[in-house]
Amino acid sequence: MSRKCTIRYGTSIMPSFAKLIDVAPPTEAEFNNPCLFPEKRIAENSETSTLRRPFLSAILSAISDQKALYLWQKAKIDEMGLSAFKSSMTERMSLGTKTHTKVEEMLKLGHHESKLNNLIDNEKNAAIRNFMKSAMPVILEIQDPQNAICEKKVRHPTLAYQGRFDAVVKYKDYWNILDWKTTPARSSFSTQREDSLSYTSYVRQLAAYASAFNHDVRFENLPFVKQGILVSLKEDGSPAEVYQISEDEMMRTLEEVTEKLNEFWCKVTSANQVNIDLAYKPPK
Repeated sequence: MSRKCTIRYGTSIMPSFAKLIDVAPPTEAEFNNPCLFPEKRIAENSETSTLRRPFLSAILSAISDQKALYLWQKAKIDEMGLSAFKSSMTERMSLGTKTHTKVEEMLKLGHHESKLNNLIDNEKNAAIRNFMKSAMPVILEIQDPQNAICEKKVRHPTLAYQGRFDAVVKYKDYWNILDWKTTPARSSFSTQREDSLSYTSYVRQLAAYASAFNHDVRFENLPFVKQGILVSLKEDGSPAEVYQISEDEMMRTLEEVTEKLNEFWCKVTSANQVNIDLAYKPPK
């Protein structure tokens, strides 16, 4: 029986927790052979299917350098106060969640522009309405958007992580894993685009979710995902920026992700503790 542990990650100012995960890492062979396209989808065996797996976002955060995030959080707290900062972050997360729900509704309407416009016009929240306007040109380019697979949990049967992807869609004749980003105009991703650390992180998530989707037996009746789409929705309602991630880039990135997974599990297994602190804190 595997031992369980709770992992503290993020920053010491605003930590997050992955609670009671099973310390049961992939084998060396599984780490050494990352695969985007398996011969067929794989069902987990009875021993591993009940294990509590960490979420991909927690893994990537736990082994990433969070110094820049810490400094940004500290500056905002100095400016706003801790309570106001936490409230603003909660509001931002809520806005993102509600926007994702509305964009999913838009996908289900297909290419009916009048219905899409009515849905947008009836949205009372101005920020969400602008994000919906920004998403509309992308939705009109997605093939059969009403058949998109939206907001599904996914679990990698061999690489020991789980998560939830935004959508799988057909775009320019290829099946893609899609990630909507409600990105503030002054964020590093909006200003630096492909050169930002956020872009690197987002593409890693896309590659990892694509591999999990292609392996997870629960999706065995669906086609394999070959590419990725990162969609940056705009606060002012202007057309979203679309970043297409090629099959080659997805495969290269999956190798990077596997290295990160290996690093994560090495830290967890070597700690040999119930409570493991991987949150960034400044040196004394």
